[in-house]
Amino acid sequence: MDIENHFKIQILDSNAAKINTVLDMVNMVAIYLNIETNDLSLKKEMLQIINQALKLEGLINDEISDSDLIFKTLNPLYDELWDSIAQKTDLVLPKPYLSDKNHRKLFSSLVWTPKYEWKKVTAGHFIDAVCARNHKKLIDRKNISDIYEIFVSIIAITVESIGVDYYEVEPEKSFTNDFGID
Repeated sequence: MDIENHFKIQILDSNAAKINTVLDMVNMVAIYLNIETNDLSLKKEMLQIINQALKLEGLINDEISDSDLIFKTLNPLYDELWDSIAQKTDLVLPKPYLSDKNHRKLFSSLVWTPKYEWKKVTAGHFIDAVCARNHKKLIDRKNISDIYEIFVSIIAITVESIGVDYYEVEPEKSFTNDFGID
């Protein structure tokens, strides 16, 4: 319902029954909004901005690409570095939860542990999380122009609605099996 409210659509029950994964939801919303393009201009722009900030910090010489592992460049334990990059980009960077015993959070009176490994997060996935965390600033929800903007918005809504981590929401993840939503 949060997704329907965000996009100002009403998904028929018969269509909702077909939605299992994040990608299914993205595709369904795209159908309802009559959007077929996926030019990824927002993702490309954010990758350029992050690359510029990483260069200014002296962390890279050559630009990182979507498939590069982000942990090789950014260590989530260095708060000052994350704060500096956030300041240079004017974006909020979602820090990952590390999968050790010290990084758990309380979720509906249960202990939640993230189901991803920071060392496996690519720069592309990092950019998705950054875009989702900053979606209200980056995307005009009244003027959604491509499928990537839908995807980023769905990541953000999922995080805000159920409290999972930004890096946990991926296209193949199941709302029921992975996030526990009935």
